[in-house]
Amino acid sequence: MNVSAVLKAFQAATYYSRDSEVDLFRCLAQTIEQHSSAHFIDETHGNVAQVEYLSPIRGTQRCEISDLLIVSKAPTEPYYRATFWQAKKQKTFKWAPPRGNRIFDFGGQYNQWELLSWRPRIRGVGGFQPHSDILSNASSPSIGSFGVFYQNSGIVELNYSVAEMVVASSTSANTRMFINERLSTYALQKGDALACPDLEAFLKALSRHRIGAPLYIQSPTDKWLATYISKKCENNGLDDFMVNFAGDGPEEPNLPMDGNEWDGISVLLLKTDPDN
Repeated sequence: MNVSAVLKAFQAATYYSRDSEVDLFRCLAQTIEQHSSAHFIDETHGNVAQVEYLSPIRGTQRCEISDLLIVSKAPTEPYYRATFWQAKKQKTFKWAPPRGNRIFDFGGQYNQWELLSWRPRIRGVGGFQPHSDILSNASSPSIGSFGVFYQNSGIVELNYSVAEMVVASSTSANTRMFINERLSTYALQKGDALACPDLEAFLKALSRHRIGAPLYIQSPTDKWLATYISKKCENNGLDDFMVNFAGDGPEEPNLPMDGNEWDGISVLLLKTDPDN
């Protein structure tokens, strides 16, 4: 990925006061596609609930699992990483005092945070019918993440964090949340980036295969997700993207071969280089 080219093109294509969070994540995915060996497929055109789960606080909840499923591929193990990425746009924000602490706040939906942070067992809704433990049994909490767009001195930026590292201030349906940017200096044991304080840091982590949870063929749930991604690829003429994730008899997801059923999940597929 040409990070500098992505940054320049993204800034030229965005107008922060006008663009919604959907416009921003769509533009970012399209810009990455234009300046790397990436593919942006099955792009969504509106909000749709893909899962439901039982919240101990608010009862049965139905919501999006993500705005974007990011899948990266590397030439060495772990060959694949994936994260269900929830995009947010923050018009006004405060640096929880003092600013030197680098605690970034934003507004979000409690159920989306609870889903991706606590990772309960889920049930699919409509065209998306995953394993119930697709989040809870992931190899890493990086399976769920947030990307918060914000503006700094006229520049559109992105604050990324693994969802488990995000703190919600209350159990209200809409609540303030906090990202601890100091976590950007740390990584999980598997090399996952915990947080990225700006767009350049996020793009570098993404290009170096550090965003998302590793997928392992030994895991039935990972095999399901890999097959689901494979079907998406097949429906979009990208048959070879998941070629390194082969195994005996992966379970077939409930995804039509002709791709006519829309499940509301956009996918960004890209090749990465951990040594770059």
